[in-house]
Amino acid sequence: MKAQQWSMNLQGSNIIAFYRHEGNESVWEFGDIHGFPYHTSFEALQEAAQSCEMCKAVHASMCKMNKLCEESQLQEIKDLVGLPCGPLYIYRRPRLEYSALQNFSHDNGFSVLSAATQHRNTAIMLTSFGFSVTQDSPLAGRYLGRRVPADPMHGEVYHGLRSWLHRCIHEHGHRKSEDMALPSRLLDVSYEPNSTHSQVRLIENTESDVIYTALSHCWGSTQRLKATSATLDSMKRGISFESLPKTFIDAVIVTRHLGVKYLWIDSLCIQQDNTHDWQSEASKMAAIYENAVVTIAADRAHGDDEGFLGLRPQREYFRVSETMDDTVCSVLAFPIPTEVEAKGGFDTGLTDEPVSDRAWTLQERLLSTRTIHFGKSQIVTECRSHFVTEDGYCHPIPTDYLAQDSAWAIPDYEARAFREARQWRDVVGWYTRRQMTFPSDKLPALAGLAHKVNTIRNAGLEGDLDYLAGLWRSNLLEGLCWFAPRPCQPSKEYRAPSWSWASVDGPLLHGALGNHEDLAVVEDAYVRVPGRNRYGAVTAGWVQLRACCLQVEPVAQEVLGLNTEMVNVTFNGVCYSTTKVFWDHDSASFTTEEQDLTQFWVVPIAYSKPQAQHNTTERQCTGLLLQSLPGCERNEFSEEVFRRKGVVKFEGQCVQDIVDMEEAGNVRKIILI
Repeated sequence: MKAQQWSMNLQGSNIIAFYRHEGNESVWEFGDIHGFPYHTSFEALQEAAQSCEMCKAVHASMCKMNKLCEESQLQEIKDLVGLPCGPLYIYRRPRLEYSALQNFSHDNGFSVLSAATQHRNTAIMLTSFGFSVTQDSPLAGRYLGRRVPADPMHGEVYHGLRSWLHRCIHEHGHRKSEDMALPSRLLDVSYEPNSTHSQVRLIENTESDVIYTALSHCWGSTQRLKATSATLDSMKRGISFESLPKTFIDAVIVTRHLGVKYLWIDSLCIQQDNTHDWQSEASKMAAIYENAVVTIAADRAHGDDEGFLGLRPQREYFRVSETMDDTVCSVLAFPIPTEVEAKGGFDTGLTDEPVSDRAWTLQERLLSTRTIHFGKSQIVTECRSHFVTEDGYCHPIPTDYLAQDSAWAIPDYEARAFREARQWRDVVGWYTRRQMTFPSDKLPALAGLAHKVNTIRNAGLEGDLDYLAGLWRSNLLEGLCWFAPRPCQPSKEYRAPSWSWASVDGPLLHGALGNHEDLAVVEDAYVRVPGRNRYGAVTAGWVQLRACCLQVEPVAQEVLGLNTEMVNVTFNGVCYSTTKVFWDHDSASFTTEEQDLTQFWVVPIAYSKPQAQHNTTERQCTGLLLQSLPGCERNEFSEEVFRRKGVVKFEGQCVQDIVDMEEAGNVRKIILI
């Protein structure tokens, strides 16, 4: 069909024919985007909306876009390219092609675009629509998306979940965990056909190949039921449904519908008042989630009393027709939020869910082989190869952090060290943006993931412990370069050395050093772990460095941002200015510190080499801002002892002088605690 035949009257009745059109002709192109005429103006669309269901839906969606523009929520776009104007064009949304979807043609919907007022060669996406079908539609093999009923317990939903779980187990090729540690206790949620469904019971697990689901959830402010030494025996005799929190009841319902007999819930399967039992089970956390047949994530629930199987918002669809084997079938089109279409990603639709804000649940998601997320608006299925929403949005998982062939298992040391540092930086960045009820959980809540990573690094064996309070010995210098872009809170009670990101609360970044040269040497490092979990809480730690030490001279009252100041550094009698400081704590600055300023020093860690592809010609240096602790050397350390206070960034001639200083051996040994 020729592009010119579409004219300006593309209607819902022939949108599928448009979608199937494979011709190369179009009348509007922006790079790979081939647009076809839709309406001559917004007014023409408004008029067509009176009699066309598709145009009505498009018009309603575009009105929301216009409202955002009027409210200046899209001011940056308005300033850059102007507002949309002129004719409206329609184009096919790209198909996502990868092996996990080989059984689907994965027709993906359409978008409406217009030129911008200030840059006519710039297209502005006005709205997008996706396609979905019912579970029993003859087109179910062609379209990945499914109708999203208001009731997540609808029969179509469970049929789809069981089908996905079967396909993932048998077709996606995920390797089984080499760590076969299993939970010591499970909930038996099975029932006899003629018996009551209203009871579950806690069992001691003795099976070596047990199949179970695991729950990822927010506990909430109240926990009216948990395993303790006082409740354990009664829970083994049976737990009535009436005594279970709503989230636990919903998890039992889902587990039963999936045909699984056992369910693991942390607060019911671990004795909460028994330190020995808690540490023992926590040390198996990686294996518990990885070995679960599927993790049930109660994403939408703020606490266990809320549940996650409540009604979802009613979706609005308009129907279009498609013929298959001489049978006319219905395809359901629905508006896609602009932020999803523009950004996407493997956490689309989950970032605003309560579970995504909790620290413990990050490792639960990353450790799980497969997860079913129950969100406010729809269900998401996720495994180590793909992320698919109920309505058909699909995104491949960019990096399987726990695969045996991931960066942590690459035999080439230099390549592995570079990639593993980047991946762990990602994890820490995500983790530090999350909240936790008990500050002492800062390291324990990531211990399962750290355990798994260390096992992969050592080819499936426990090996020597390379983990140091949230950092890795193999790239410790780069790990020390974390910084706080916004003010952080110091921990009120000791939980990590000052050089560990776990010593503060707040979002953190790791300044990637890229192609760099070290300016310091790690002589030794140590952390004291009192419990059975070697990746958990620590009570002490230190790092011994051999490095240059530069005297600090503050620049009065020159503040660059929320958490930065400028300082001068002095060495060899030369003063170098404009060094940027990122303080670790929101209360720290040179003007508020009571100690003598002569106690502050900068220790250069590494410098980045110039990179032509990034148009950088100067070497940039990253260092640690330290405060000396006089008197500590008279105790257990013979070297000078320092506490970390922040990170500094500087460039220019002083970098070369520091390099010369380091090469000349003008260094000394220090201890960071």
